[in-house]
Amino acid sequence: FKQQQNTTESYSTGMMMKYSAHLALLLVTAGPLVVLGSGDSSSIMIEDFGSPTHSWRAKNDPVMGGKSTGSVSIDNGVGIFDGEVVDVPFLRAPGFITMETNGGSYPDVSSCSSLKLTLRASEEYSGYRVSFGNVHVPGGRFAFGYKANFSPPVGDEYGEVVIPFTDFSAKWDDATGDQIVTCQENPKYCPTVKSLQNLKTMAIWGEGVAGKVHLEIQSISADGCFSDEDTTAEPSVGHEQESAGEITIESFDDAQHDWGCLNDPVMGGKSTGTVSVVSGLASFDGEVVDVPFLQAPGFITMVTRGGIFPDVSSCSALKVVLMATEEYHGYRISFGTVRVPNSHHATGYKANFEAPLRTFDNVVIPFSDFSSKWDDLTGDQIVTCQEDNTYCPDDQTLKDMQTISIWGEGVAGSVKLK
Repeated sequence: FKQQQNTTESYSTGMMMKYSAHLALLLVTAGPLVVLGSGDSSSIMIEDFGSPTHSWRAKNDPVMGGKSTGSVSIDNGVGIFDGEVVDVPFLRAPGFITMETNGGSYPDVSSCSSLKLTLRASEEYSGYRVSFGNVHVPGGRFAFGYKANFSPPVGDEYGEVVIPFTDFSAKWDDATGDQIVTCQENPKYCPTVKSLQNLKTMAIWGEGVAGKVHLEIQSISADGCFSDEDTTAEPSVGHEQESAGEITIESFDDAQHDWGCLNDPVMGGKSTGTVSVVSGLASFDGEVVDVPFLQAPGFITMVTRGGIFPDVSSCSALKVVLMATEEYHGYRISFGTVRVPNSHHATGYKANFEAPLRTFDNVVIPFSDFSSKWDDLTGDQIVTCQEDNTYCPDDQTLKDMQTISIWGEGVAGSVKLK
């Protein structure tokens, strides 16, 4: 599933050309707008330890009786991170220490391309990392935020370490700190525009490598930023964008959500369906039959609830890459949990679509085709978004869809989607 967005950020198209089922949102242009003036970039200060605006503290490895120790202090305009990473006895592998800050005010750095640290180390240590944000990828028990490795200059001279935001990933191993999937390998795990608009938290790590940690940090800033209001440019960040301005919601070659099947439970409904994900392809199979009491067709759904959904409020349409192996005219798709007053079971915004037959293709559904005013017996829209914009998808829902469903509904027949 993908989404089309009014922005100018771009990514490689390689992953998106695979003929697996994708949920995506299409962007009107290629990525979020960033404005330029003279064409020169600049920096945005996040923390200047000469006049710090955040409270920093040390956190030592608490897992399985970890013995790593660290301390944090600020002296003469320098943040000092000192300690030692040692093996966790139970794991017989190095633990971690962090210098971290939570909360407070952060500048919007979504127009920037990289993080810059001005610092020095007193001795060689190869386990330094930096992280920000609180995004949590399903399955990563203690892995929060976007993380990247860095190597500071060693010696008496301070130097600048510039880390492109495309070097950060949300998919990292909470035991070692190593990235499991990089931002370049899968843009889903790149920092999003939303996360760069408010970092929320930051941490400097000594992790996964035994040894002594001693860093002296003068400042942390974002680099390669543009802020004037004359022209547009393309920042190099954001898993919220794909090439051609797309934001992936779900790619079944690396599914991030748990999908299940819900069969029509109303009035003893007899419709049946199944959902499976095999070899990068989601299959939604089943049959919609009449509900005996109503003498009208029921429904089946392929549904996911919860988990992380990207902010797609800058986008204009939903795109599904799929095919049907049999002709069926009752396909619908819905998202969100909004409920119109006096609707018993109709939750979310819903739209119809026709699936291409026996050939994978893109189905693009403008958000203006979705409505929250639909009949919970038939699935048909009662009032369209065009007729009354009260029922159009709202920004809050597009920022977090919460749930998505593919439906076979209101039409008797066989459902066979890939």
